[in-house]
Parts: sequence; C-alpha cells; structure tokens
Amino acid sequence: MDILVRQEEPKDFHQVEQIVEESFRDVQMSDHREQLLVGRLRASHTYMPELALVAELEEAGDLIGYSLMTEVTVGDKKITALALAPVAVLPDYRNEGVGTMLIREGIRRAASLGYRAVTVLGNPDYYHRFGFRRSSDYHIHSPFEVSGELYLVLELQKYGLEGVSGIVNYPDPFVEEPDS
Repeated sequence: MDILVRQEEPKDFHQVEQIVEESFRDVQMSDHREQLLVGRLRASHTYMPELALVAELEEAGDLIGYSLMTEVTVGDKKITALALAPVAVLPDYRNEGVGTMLIREGIRRAASLGYRAVTVLGNPDYYHRFGFRRSSDYHIHSPFEVSGELYLVLELQKYGLEGVSGIVNYPDPFVEEPDS
C-alpha cells in the first residue's frame, strides 16, 4: 500500500470532515463533533495550511487519514507553539502506520517552519514514540481539566522551551460554540 502524505487542499475539505467524523465515531472520550472543530480551525487565524495534512492512497487517490496542527501560545511569554488535533485515520486503515506517517511529516514541517514545540492531548503510550513528554515536565499546563499524563509536549528545537512555563492558550475555535 503506497501512501502519499500531502497538504490538504480545498477540494479535500468535505472528505476530510467525513474521515474525522468516521474516525471518532466509536471513541468513548469524544464528543463526536471533531469534524466541526476542523471547520472552525480552518476559519481561524491560527490555521496553518502547510500543517493540515492528508494521507492519500496513491493508486486510488482516496483519502484515508488527516492531521492538523494549529497555533497556540504558551505561558506568560506568549511563545507561539502548535497544537496537534485532530489525528484521524479511517478504521479500515488503523494499525497500518498511517497516523505515524501523518504525525512524523507534521513534526518535520513544523520544525522546518521554526516552531518551538507541539502540544497534544492524547495517549502517552502512543505519542511517546514521537518524543512527546508530559507537559508538566516543562512546567506547561493544559487549560482543560485533564489528567497530567494525557497532556503532552514535544520540543522541536533544542532548548526551545527553556524558560517557558505556564498555561497553553488555545484560540477561540477550540472553545465549543453554544447551540442556538
């Protein structure tokens, strides 16, 4: 199975939202609205098109996975970092390395763009393989009420988080809009 990881394009938006919805359908700790978050993030000033990635089956051209990194600020110094959310892979393609490919390419691109760090809320057993560590190891904290074990940070530059501490500030799109 040959997979191409590339930047998402506007023509991919609808299919990406379907991938995200299907990917989180059976996840117990989900509000099952991640696809709506993707749309709100795309419309925000924190959206970085070069960090919105799709995994495409080369021969068929079908999209099977997606990852997105958007800008956040950290602590009182307000350094700009990234949040990785969501990472979505269609159920039929899980455990095939698709998520790993998306995350590794996102990290590579983020580092080449000069970002200092990436945050993620996720399974530490999975994200440790990419170098993520507990955010509390850096004195960085989530604004959400979550276990400290689940909120992780990856330093992209050597000493990129030196002297940085505090709460990660997410943009408005991460805040759920009230139902009307």
